[in-house]
Amino acid sequence: MTEARRNSNREYYNANKQSISLARREYHKANKKALLSANQKYRKQNRHRLNEYQKSYVKMNHYKIKCMDLVRNAVSVGYLTRSPYCEICNKPTKTDGHHQDYLKPLSVNWLCKSCHILVHYCIKDLQKLVFADIANVSKKWREREKKCLSFQINSSLSGGKVSSPSRIPACGDNTGI
Repeated sequence: MTEARRNSNREYYNANKQSISLARREYHKANKKALLSANQKYRKQNRHRLNEYQKSYVKMNHYKIKCMDLVRNAVSVGYLTRSPYCEICNKPTKTDGHHQDYLKPLSVNWLCKSCHILVHYCIKDLQKLVFADIANVSKKWREREKKCLSFQINSSLSGGKVSSPSRIPACGDNTGI
């Protein structure tokens, strides 16, 4: 594919992100069974390739996996309590533990799935502080982005401890084991 064609495709995609996303979502809803069976077929045919990928991931990220295991065990034993509210959007939901620093394995932030994804998106682009086409992003998403950025910046400045709303314990408060 030529560079001009690639740029043209990129411009089209950026101009039509919302409609493309909606069309993809509708396609996935309409063809859920076919896509699931194709995915299962791929996994069966490429099991060795997927196993190799998993082994390499574990080898490269063993410290992350160890931290996640420590948090999982601490929650199951009762040393840590999972917050019922997201620390960014305050939505009452099942939360994921997010590590700011893997050297502090029991210092986690409890985030909903969408905010957790957004925080990782912010981490990737934190140096750039640029978000893709903010004009096309809904108002609610923009507000979350701002909270995510301030959460990320505040937490990096305060060494992982972030002041959070009164009904939610601060992220570093649940490490008193």
